[in-house]
Amino acid sequence: MNTIKLSQQLHHSEFNIGSELSSRFKKLINQGIKASFIAFFINSFTVSGQEVECASKADSEESVTIDKLTLISHPVFDESQPDSLYLHSLANWLHINTQQHVVEKLLPFAQADVISRAQFAETERILNQYSFLRKSRVSLIEDCESQQENELKVETWDTWSLVPYISFGRRAGNNKYAFGFKEDNFLGLGVHAGVQYKKDHLRSGYQVAFSMPLSFPKQSTVELEFADNDDGQKTYLAYSKPFYQQSSKQQHLASILKENRRDSIYQNGELAWQFSHEVEQSTLAFGHLITQHQLGAVRMHLGINKELHRFTSLDSAILAELPSDRRFTFPWIGLEYSQADYQIFSNIRFIDHREDINLGWQLISKIGVDISSLNTDESQGVHLENILSKGMQWQNTLMLFSTNYKAYWQREQPDHQQVAAEFELYQYLTPRWAGYFKAQWQAEKNQYLDIPLALGGDTGVRGYAEQYQHGEHLWSASAELRYNPHWELYQLVNVAWAAFVDSGKAWGQTPAINSNDTTLQSIGIGARLFSSHSSEGNVVHMDIIKPLTMGPNVDSWQWRVQVKQSL
Repeated sequence: MNTIKLSQQLHHSEFNIGSELSSRFKKLINQGIKASFIAFFINSFTVSGQEVECASKADSEESVTIDKLTLISHPVFDESQPDSLYLHSLANWLHINTQQHVVEKLLPFAQADVISRAQFAETERILNQYSFLRKSRVSLIEDCESQQENELKVETWDTWSLVPYISFGRRAGNNKYAFGFKEDNFLGLGVHAGVQYKKDHLRSGYQVAFSMPLSFPKQSTVELEFADNDDGQKTYLAYSKPFYQQSSKQQHLASILKENRRDSIYQNGELAWQFSHEVEQSTLAFGHLITQHQLGAVRMHLGINKELHRFTSLDSAILAELPSDRRFTFPWIGLEYSQADYQIFSNIRFIDHREDINLGWQLISKIGVDISSLNTDESQGVHLENILSKGMQWQNTLMLFSTNYKAYWQREQPDHQQVAAEFELYQYLTPRWAGYFKAQWQAEKNQYLDIPLALGGDTGVRGYAEQYQHGEHLWSASAELRYNPHWELYQLVNVAWAAFVDSGKAWGQTPAINSNDTTLQSIGIGARLFSSHSSEGNVVHMDIIKPLTMGPNVDSWQWRVQVKQSL
């Protein structure tokens, strides 16, 4: 019995010892798991904190030093898209991407420079203004481990720059067409070259154009244009270097224009008079940054302009009073205030395309004294020009306003004065629908007969002939309802639609009487076509228009195809 009890006690003791060991072992395992989880959590928190710290550093507004500059040029079409075709692959193969040294020369900085984060967006704006680049992106790649090297990556996307030029259309009752070719990025060097033949109601002939960016100074360009038309020739040569960023120190401009042409003035839907016009213009201008701060930049401008306009009669049955010859030679001085408040929009001027619009105040004022040989010391004329513009955004509303005033005061001839104001309103209604309103007003005293103040065609009221209504005063207003279905057909064309109402009137003393002196009105609908992958950067307007105010040479319906620079 004792042996059995002892055996039972030993067995019971072994069981208790085993249970206690097992319990302690489980506790140790649980504690180990907890410790491992805590360590993992702490480590994860530390890594996450490092990532947040690195990301916050990348997004900070502090200046950075460019230790490494990486340039990436993307092809015209994205072949990874589901709608990619063989045509896209062929176009990418034929196209020569913009060369890296060309993009590098366009940048407002270089490797090893210290730049601010605000210059990233400014650089994108500078690159996007070139027709051979569709879009650009500037980003900073920082080495969070070594924290020693800042790599700046500049990506650009090319446009299709070789365009066989074929254009035809009907505008303001007149037909026109043109054909030729142009290359906006020859061999990827950013060089523009083009040849075309065109014919419209004014003239027909050949035109050759060439422009290229220069290596020095930065952002400078040289342009050359020559035209041989049936009514004369045109030669234009220019060199320019603008204030391409707020902190730019200087601006240069030199240009020469010589042209002989036949000017045709229309009124009431008919050719009113014609004359030969000889033009000679030359300009030298220089600008300098006075000061720059957060509120804006103040710049001073100096220059001299020389102009000659000589008019002669043509052997034509259509003859009227000739404009007076004009000859100006005036040095001038100007002051500019520029406020940088750029905002990114879409569907304002183009369809589904990034648009950088400056909403800040822009003011330019110039004054010059005429020293031409036609004026005596007692009758020297004074030239004055003022330009003011501003934009405002409130939620889904964008408003743009601009005004300008030009005057030429002289003693021997009547004073010439011109004032104009324009207001635009863009209202986003839904992601697909938007409203647009535009109003303009102009007035001119002692206007030049070769530049009449006229309404019609594409100057305010669609559906009427070019220069249909003349006057000393002019107002017009247009309202549009725009629909953008966000269709991009095979990366080639973006499509939008519009319905519009136009109204306007020109009145006042004119050399000839208007056959219709009432308010002109029209309604219509149309399609808008835009290709962001083309260097053309134009919008095709195809409209069906119904004029509501009838009169001589006014069609009951009009079909119009026109290429414009915006919606």
